[in-house]
Amino acid sequence: MSSKLNWGVFTPADREEVAIVGEAVGPNGTLSLSPKNFKNADKRVVVILKREDGTSTEPIVCSQSVSDGLRAKEITVSNLFNFSIYEQTAMNGETYLQIGMPSGAGSLMEFKNTGGTEYSAPVVEAEELVAF
Repeated sequence: MSSKLNWGVFTPADREEVAIVGEAVGPNGTLSLSPKNFKNADKRVVVILKREDGTSTEPIVCSQSVSDGLRAKEITVSNLFNFSIYEQTAMNGETYLQIGMPSGAGSLMEFKNTGGTEYSAPVVEAEELVAF
C-alpha cells in the first residue's frame, strides 16, 4: 500500500451556516438577480438581498449547483428563500458568502468495494477522427 495516501477521516470543506435567505431578508424583503449575470452560464449566479427597511447585502454568489439549478428552472426563486447562506473558505484562505444547496443535497454517494472489473479502453481508428 502506498505511503503517499493520506489516511484519516474525510471532512468536507469548512463552511458555516450564516442564515437562511428568507429569514435574512425578513417578511417583506427581496432578492435581486442581475439578468446579464443570470444569462452568462460561465459565471455563478449572484444575488443581492434587501430588507424592507432598504438595507441590502453585498453581492452573494450562489454555488455552482444552485446556479445551474436556477438556470435550468429546477430551482425556483421561491425555493431559494429556503436555502442557506454559508460562509465558505476558499483554498487560499479567503472567506466569502455563498448560497448553497440544502444540507444533504450534495452529500457523497458511497459504494462498497465488491471487487473491480477489468477495463477495456475503446479502440478509436484514425479515420474516425480526421479526414485523409
